[in-house]
Amino acid sequence: MIIEEVMNFDDEELQSIRFERFTTIQQPSENVGPTVELKGLEAFMFNAQPINESFYQDPSVSAPPEWSKLSVRKKYDSTNKKVMDDHNQKYVTKFNNLRKQGTSKKAKRKRDPEQDGSEERNRKVIKFSELELHQIAETTVKTFVLEFPINESQEGKVNVPIEKLEEVSDSLTKILESTKDVDTQEVANLQRICHKLLSENIEKIKNDININSFDDIANSLVIFSQSAIATEVLLEILNSSIEDKSLFWDGYLDSAIEFVTLVFQDLLLPISQFSMQESAQMEPLKYNIGRLFREVSNLLRHIGNYNSKSQLEDQALTRIEILLTQVLFEEKYQHDKKSMLSLLPMDSIKISAGLVFVDIFRSCKDQRPYLLNELILNFPKLSTNKANFRQFKIERGFSVQYFTVILVKFIQSIESEDIKVKDSGFEDTISICDQIAVHLTTITADKFSPTLRTIFDFIVEDLLVLLPYPEWSAVEFMLTSLAKQFLSVLKNSETVLQIEVYFLEILGLICERVVSLEKLGKSESNDDIKEMLKDFNCIRFDRQNSLQSLRSRWLKSTVNEEIQASFQQALEFKFQSSDMNDINKVHPVYTSFILGSGLNLICMNFLDSLGQFLNSPKVKIRTKAVKILVNISEVKPNLFRSKKIQEALSARLLDASPLVRDAVFDFIGKYVQAHPNEADNFCAPLCNALGDTGISVRKRATKFAKDLYPKLTRRYNKVEVACKLLKRMDDEEDSVRNISISALIELLFLPLVSHSCTPEERVMTISVLVDICNSGTKVLSNLEVLLERHVLNSPEKGVQDAKKKLIELILEFVNDESMNEKVLFKSGALLLLASCVKSQPNIFGQDQLIALQPLITDEAQTIDPSYGYTLRVLRYSLVHINSLQPSFLVPVQNFLFKRLSKLTFQELDEAIPSLWKLCDMNSTKPRMINSVIATLKFLYPYIENKQRRHEKGLGKLLQLLGFFGKYCNFQEFYDSFKNSGIGLKNNESVVSLILKYIMQFCDDSTEIKNRIIAISTLITVCTSYTKLFGSEEVIKIFDREMDSNDTKIVMAILRGLIDFLNEKDADAQKKAGYEEKSSADNKLDVRVFHGISSVNAVDGVCAGMVQRYLNKVLKLCLSSESQVSYLPIQFVKRALELGYANPKMCIATIMALESSNNEYIRKTGIEMHQDIYEKHESIIESSYREGVSLALSSKQESEILVQGDFFNLLYRIVSGSVSSSKKFMKALGKGMSIISTKEKDPRKKLVYSVFYANNIANLEFKSMEELFIITSHLRSYLVGFTADTSEEENVENSSSRNQEWLSIMAMMKLYNHLTYKYHILDSHIDDYDSHASEIDLKQTPKVLRDVKIDLSWIVENVEGENPEIITKCKEELKQLI
Repeated sequence: MIIEEVMNFDDEELQSIRFERFTTIQQPSENVGPTVELKGLEAFMFNAQPINESFYQDPSVSAPPEWSKLSVRKKYDSTNKKVMDDHNQKYVTKFNNLRKQGTSKKAKRKRDPEQDGSEERNRKVIKFSELELHQIAETTVKTFVLEFPINESQEGKVNVPIEKLEEVSDSLTKILESTKDVDTQEVANLQRICHKLLSENIEKIKNDININSFDDIANSLVIFSQSAIATEVLLEILNSSIEDKSLFWDGYLDSAIEFVTLVFQDLLLPISQFSMQESAQMEPLKYNIGRLFREVSNLLRHIGNYNSKSQLEDQALTRIEILLTQVLFEEKYQHDKKSMLSLLPMDSIKISAGLVFVDIFRSCKDQRPYLLNELILNFPKLSTNKANFRQFKIERGFSVQYFTVILVKFIQSIESEDIKVKDSGFEDTISICDQIAVHLTTITADKFSPTLRTIFDFIVEDLLVLLPYPEWSAVEFMLTSLAKQFLSVLKNSETVLQIEVYFLEILGLICERVVSLEKLGKSESNDDIKEMLKDFNCIRFDRQNSLQSLRSRWLKSTVNEEIQASFQQALEFKFQSSDMNDINKVHPVYTSFILGSGLNLICMNFLDSLGQFLNSPKVKIRTKAVKILVNISEVKPNLFRSKKIQEALSARLLDASPLVRDAVFDFIGKYVQAHPNEADNFCAPLCNALGDTGISVRKRATKFAKDLYPKLTRRYNKVEVACKLLKRMDDEEDSVRNISISALIELLFLPLVSHSCTPEERVMTISVLVDICNSGTKVLSNLEVLLERHVLNSPEKGVQDAKKKLIELILEFVNDESMNEKVLFKSGALLLLASCVKSQPNIFGQDQLIALQPLITDEAQTIDPSYGYTLRVLRYSLVHINSLQPSFLVPVQNFLFKRLSKLTFQELDEAIPSLWKLCDMNSTKPRMINSVIATLKFLYPYIENKQRRHEKGLGKLLQLLGFFGKYCNFQEFYDSFKNSGIGLKNNESVVSLILKYIMQFCDDSTEIKNRIIAISTLITVCTSYTKLFGSEEVIKIFDREMDSNDTKIVMAILRGLIDFLNEKDADAQKKAGYEEKSSADNKLDVRVFHGISSVNAVDGVCAGMVQRYLNKVLKLCLSSESQVSYLPIQFVKRALELGYANPKMCIATIMALESSNNEYIRKTGIEMHQDIYEKHESIIESSYREGVSLALSSKQESEILVQGDFFNLLYRIVSGSVSSSKKFMKALGKGMSIISTKEKDPRKKLVYSVFYANNIANLEFKSMEELFIITSHLRSYLVGFTADTSEEENVENSSSRNQEWLSIMAMMKLYNHLTYKYHILDSHIDDYDSHASEIDLKQTPKVLRDVKIDLSWIVENVEGENPEIITKCKEELKQLI
């Protein structure tokens, strides 16, 4: 019609226009291309009117000659492609150059003012009135109906161009704006035309269209587009306010629904099957398909609107519901990056589908159960891909999933209805939310899997994101119901642990989100409410319903007329723009509203009851509860002030599980960071964590110590933390060791040279180091290692500066007269200085040594306990000094010679090597020789007169002689000794002579104290001359004394041997460098044990001494006197560390040590056991029974009857390995069998049976298989005993017989205890024995009843004199059967 108007328009100026016809050659060849075929709108316009040839003029174009003269200079062969290409390229280059020149900067031509636009020359804008537009629209519809008439008898097909359909559709929209004067007959005719067209196209789609290629898509788009417009016409009429019922025939709606269904099935679904590799072929079609998709989304909305106005028939409603469910939730309609649908506007379709889905729920109450059921059934089918999952972008700027949107809108639909009910408390809303929560949690629990967990996580995350925004007010109801359901599940004792942990985690996330809203503050002013409502002016999606839902909630809690007016004004406001000033703004007035709701109340109750979860018997629950506490405390710091929480956390610091302890410590770390003033209160937990058995706990604690230490204000706390860090230098885990070393350097040394460190802080640092030196030999040893390996020899400049400052400050302290009053501090300072000098002698030069002279030569200082440390400084500083000033050397030398007889054993150990060095410097060694000769002569009378061997002076002479022999090389002065008349023979070494003198006092004729000194001195000399340990005379002395019953002498020998091993290990480390941890890590030449290797001869001597006396020492380890066993245990431990002892020989004794009541002995045994297990696991597996037997034989009966943790200590070491755990359990089972069958003493059998029962009952089984191993052994034994005693009627009572029965009763009680505690049935054991168990043997046994085994009656009757014993045992046996 538009074309007709244009063609009929008459204008002289227009008629004078002529168009030049396309030029063609006069002699067309056969190579001329085919005529271009027009399609669609272009073809329609081209064919609409005949072409008037008068409008064109034909140009005269002649055919080009064979030699076309394209240039004035050359001839070109137009048929030669290469010639023409070269010519063209030449002129293209030429024209490009000319174009560039033409675009160079030139003065712009000024526009002629006369040509400026004026009112007369401006384009005239013509505006039509509403009435005129309405008339045009009516004319268009009438013309359309006349042009495409439909008669009832007419069988021909309707062929309406798309342009006509679009025109009439637009006109119809204009007409239906006002239905007062609408010609219903014309509308009805239009309906019939469009319906006939639609019906015909539906048949074509069903029968003729089969999309397998992109050409098929292109060919089908016309039909689909034509049908979409026709459907829209039908639906617009159905949704109009025309009252003529003849227009509302259900067939129209059925056809519309059928067409929409076909679009999804026959177009959208095939498109989704195409590969993204073919996306280039989709590009030309994207526009038309996208336009069609948008039209289809409008059709869905029209259907939804019609249903809201006039509910659809059940059949139609069901069809549309199924279609919407498929589009929204089925995977085939997901438009991820791998699908061709991602190139098309699927969002518009899904948004419309979601709105229609919600509209049906809102308007069709009878359909709500079905729709809810469909929504929940599709919950497990949701995608776990984040890119696919969250495809609905809300106005706030972030995306959520369609499932969440529909879920919330369902609830809002009911929420907005509750306001109509008087005195309603939103019971319907709460009820529907509770139903949904129950269904979702049930599905998740019943079919729990990583996939389902991810889906549920996404839903909860969406709800938590939407919670603070008022347009999603129903989220608070949904989260409240979920929280209630989680708590309900957690209270159910039969819930699977995995589900409990997961729901507890989700509940923690909800609480964390709610608690975080408190930070926004509170507000309830009217102005703030109005500000909040302004957000709705920028919301497009489901705006009215969202606002209505919020209004229903808000007005239930207030009667403020101003607020009501504000809500009404917001409802009447029309959408303007989706651009918010702050799209993520959270309004405090709305968060205050949420915090006054039931959700906040549930969260607060949960936080109050968090202590119960912290005390749960289940490790994973406790761990998760602590982690929740950590997260919530970050947004609510005052949470830790709760007494219940504090008590529960304190208990968890001692939890049996390292996972729980690690989680608690993580919480403490974060809490202290936020509250540095409370750092000292957490020093004890930190120190416990630094010694924890769990690697992860120690690692976290070590890192935390680095942060906590500077915040500590009490010195003793700093010392405690530093000592624990020093002990971690021996940690089995490399990362813990490295972190500890780094922390110690940063905390104890670098502050000395830090510019930010005050003098008081430097004094504090030195004081801490001094206190560390006074904290024990183990800590001091590690401090020396730290100094030697990582501080004093460090190449880093900062550390180098720190060590110089350290020595400077220590000297200031030790020379400070005020320090003389602080004896302990002065002693520690000198010990620290001695450790530094010992670690690196060249750090202490002559100047510093001279500064120390008053402390060396002052008579008053010699009575100070710290004098030995002063001498140690002198000894090691002289190592690198070759000459000294006489003013220092002579006084010091004279003073030491004068004091030799008065120095203690430890002081002599430092003074003798110092004197030998000083004598070497000033060439006065003969003076030292004379001292040695004098000492030998003083000893001679004691050799002749054995009656004097009790005198005190003998011991001092022996000590002097021993250190002379150890540190001084007298062989070069052989003649002096030979001529002194002290008995030196020809070719005899001076050391041998010294040794002979000492051995004279190692027999029984010498008083015990002096004999101990003599033996210790003998070891001292042999330490420097290790081959002497192999001499027959020395070995005889050691053998005799080790076989004696005098424990004091044995202890002296062991102490000397331990010092010998330590000294040789230190020498080995220095020789090998610091890359090795100790000589135990060096490769040992085993040939030295057989005397055929001279390499590592020292190792051979050490190993020989250990092997010779190991069995005797192992027996001493199990001594009933704890004081006696300490040194033997240390000897065994050190021998194992250095690799000189056979672990197989020691392991049984070590296991027995773990049963000791002495905490130190037990702890040492556990450490040795763990070390051997890590290195020699297979050795341990065959030694359990022997270890248990040794433990039983070394203990008193009273101790055996009450001990219950021994097996658990052994089990904790091997529980990390499945195979080792099983072997341990089998060893226990066999041990019970051996005791029951081979032990002849009835009393011992009873006592041992009680021991086994008590200890096995307290085992913390890690797997069901371990539990079945024990119960299977028990049952086999008890069944055998039942068979043996079934025929006994009258049994004579005797104590031995009673004890036999009591031992059986102990085993029965153990069996009953295990089966009752873990709910083990006989059928379960049968299945296990037959290898047909359906129970997962790897799972941890679940404690159903936390009970303790009661053997008190058996213990009370251990004598076996009670005549009722057999009767009661038989009753127990019958109950078992």
